[in-house]
Amino acid sequence: MAYSKIYIVGPNQFTSQLMGDQIQQVAPIPISCTTDHSQIDGIILGQEDLVICDCNQTDPAEHCSRMSHVFGVNGNAPGIVFINVSHATTIFEELIHYNIHGVLYRDDSIEMIKKAVVTILGGDYWLSRKLLVESLKSVRHGYPVLERTAITPSHPSHALTSREQEIVGLIAAGMSNLAISSSLFISPSTVKTHISNIYKKIDVSNRVQAILWAAKNLDKDGDKGAGDPDDPGWDHPVR
Repeated sequence: MAYSKIYIVGPNQFTSQLMGDQIQQVAPIPISCTTDHSQIDGIILGQEDLVICDCNQTDPAEHCSRMSHVFGVNGNAPGIVFINVSHATTIFEELIHYNIHGVLYRDDSIEMIKKAVVTILGGDYWLSRKLLVESLKSVRHGYPVLERTAITPSHPSHALTSREQEIVGLIAAGMSNLAISSSLFISPSTVKTHISNIYKKIDVSNRVQAILWAAKNLDKDGDKGAGDPDDPGWDHPVR
C-alpha cells in the first residue's frame, strides 16, 4: 500500500510535532499533527492515509471510535498505528474491526517507532509475537469479544488455489510479503496480487483478519495453517 499522508493524533501538540519531525526523517510524505481529531473530522480518510494514534492518555478503542465516522467505504479504511500503548491494554476487538497495521508500546524507543513506520510504509505490519499469539489463542479458546465478531468467510478454504492456500499459511506463520516472495521465488508484486485475491475470497480486509481466518479454517481442513501458539517452538513476528 502506498500511503500519501500521515496523521499523528496525540494529547500534546509539541510532543506530536517532535514525533512528526523524527518520522519525517524516514517518511518522505506529508505529516500532519493534531492534539485531537478535529483536524481530520472533515476529511474522508482512505487507504492512502496512515493515522498514528498516541495512546499515552487515550485508549485505542476511543481513537477508533472517534475516527470511524471519517472512514471511507468498507475496504478503503486508513491504516492505523497505535503508539505508547500500555502492555495491559486488550485490543483484540480493534484488530478485528479496524485496519490496524502497527502496535507499539510505551517502552518502545523513537528509533523503534521509526523502524516500524518504515516497515508499514513498505506494505508490512508491525505487531508483536505476543499480541498475535494471544489473538490466535482467543479465537481457538472462545474469547468472548471474538465470539461476537467472529469472521465468517463467504467462501470456504477450498475456494483458494493451492498457491493461495500456501501464501495464506505463510501469512499466518508471520512472514512478511518480502519473505514470502523470497521463499516462493516469486516477485513482491505477485505476492501482493495473490494476497489481494485471497482477501476477496475469504472476505477479510487486512492481514490480522487473514491470520485469524487461517487459524479457524485452514487447520480444520488439514491445510498449512497458523501453527500452534501453545507450542513453545512456534514464533510469530509480523515485522
